[in-house]
Amino acid sequence: MSSKLLRIALTDTSLLPALRSFHPEGEYIATNFQGLGALVGQVDLFLLDDDTAIRFLGPRSEESWPSVVVTAKEGDTLPASFRQGLADDILLLPARKLDVERMLASHEVIQALRNLEERSRGVSGLVKKLQEDVQLAQKIQRRLIREKFAPLGPLHIKSKYWCGLKSGGDFFDFFEFPEGNHAGLILADSSSYSLSTGLIGSLMQFSIHVGRDELDNPERIVSALYGKLKEGMKEKDKLSLFYAILDRKTYAWRVVHCGGVYAARRGRNGEIEWAAKGENESLSLAQPKVPEAKELLLEPGDRLLVCSDGWGEAFGKDTAEVVEHFLTQEGDSQSVMNEMAFSLRHELEKASGEPLAAEDEFPMPPQDCSVLVFDLAANVLRL
Repeated sequence: MSSKLLRIALTDTSLLPALRSFHPEGEYIATNFQGLGALVGQVDLFLLDDDTAIRFLGPRSEESWPSVVVTAKEGDTLPASFRQGLADDILLLPARKLDVERMLASHEVIQALRNLEERSRGVSGLVKKLQEDVQLAQKIQRRLIREKFAPLGPLHIKSKYWCGLKSGGDFFDFFEFPEGNHAGLILADSSSYSLSTGLIGSLMQFSIHVGRDELDNPERIVSALYGKLKEGMKEKDKLSLFYAILDRKTYAWRVVHCGGVYAARRGRNGEIEWAAKGENESLSLAQPKVPEAKELLLEPGDRLLVCSDGWGEAFGKDTAEVVEHFLTQEGDSQSVMNEMAFSLRHELEKASGEPLAAEDEFPMPPQDCSVLVFDLAANVLRL
């Protein structure tokens, strides 16, 4: 990060102790709504709540205007100022050290892009797209991907997501349907940020408006989802998708998968059964056909591992080989997740040729790496 002393203006003085603790090199200016205008051109960054940002911000000079960050609490809806393009970034409250450092790093990226735009007007379109990509990647990673799921009775779930360097990216979720007897699992890998955003928006209604026929035939849900997405898809867009519906009484999954997603079950005796091995084509404008669903039954003591194909690229192997390696590891699902994180870090350090300076620093893999591990208790009784 730059050694320049940053001047940060904020309207919420309760944030001052945390900011000074996390970033003591900054100069912090507490102000009220009326005093903000006088600080334009005098500070590097505005840190505002959403209401203040909406009232204060409007048309502005991109060359001289400070970066604008709005605050939001975990679980809040996306701030209106960010949705309207008035703010550059979001800081989640209560503020944490890593979030503050990411916010300051994002400020440097945004200001560098603005300076580039000022010096070279011919690349303004590219600069704008890069800014949108940076913001979109952060938004998806920080606010939309859950990494902790409560156990569903005797079914224990562990998951992890690592953001990669390539455009687009992964999204996953595990959720219960309103009728109470079924749960759903989705892992998607989109080839562009616009496709990823469209997917997440479309998913909101499918977890609610699902009838008996769709629960028995999840390919109908995927077909309807593709029908909404194709309106905004571009020729090169591709969607890899794993969509499964779990019967909570029998622990049987109805699975639909397309493209680079992998899922396998390990039985109590060590046998491996594949539910998805990247064998189906990704969904695209040229390939609209959704494969038929197939069934996967979890027996007591079984483990199910679902992941995206970023793991294969990170390890320089076929993803199926990586899945089999970690699926046969001993220990509970948390131990398997810890081993996967350690191995991924080791591979990325080896590829870069030098160790990381800090233990909590994690390098970015070539593309997103997502994984979910489901363990069904050995003493469960099937209804």
